[in-house]
Amino acid sequence: MTVAPFDCPVQPDYRVQPHRSLQPPSEANPTERYDVVIVGGGIVGLVCACSLKDSGLKVAVIEAQSAAAAANRQRAYAFSPVSAKILAGLGLWHTVGPQLTHFQQVKLSDADYRKALIFRPEDGRSDAVYYSAEHRVLMQALQAAVRSAPTID
Repeated sequence: MTVAPFDCPVQPDYRVQPHRSLQPPSEANPTERYDVVIVGGGIVGLVCACSLKDSGLKVAVIEAQSAAAAANRQRAYAFSPVSAKILAGLGLWHTVGPQLTHFQQVKLSDADYRKALIFRPEDGRSDAVYYSAEHRVLMQALQAAVRSAPTID
């Protein structure tokens, strides 16, 4: 698959900073050339950027908040073993894995049906049915991965 590059003009008085708020320019040229521009430096945007880091494409992540503000949200996420495999594929599992909670059983029930389905890790050949992570843990790992990628701004 060939992706055609396009020019991404940034407003003359601002330049794109990696998942930080827009800052005044430090260079005379306010225009950068990118193959992919991702608007939103949250979890989904940074996962997308990380997945492109070895593609050879020049990627820009545009986020209105500072990295610290974007990471500082009081919430947690539950995610599946498939999502865990995505994080592992991005090389982040060693960072986030030790800070996760592992769900060892999920019971699915319905008020109109007397029986319940019980899911256990062995049903999915995994070490957990689901995982839970704080927003901060995921964001800091993703932000560090994006910062260390030379093809991502």
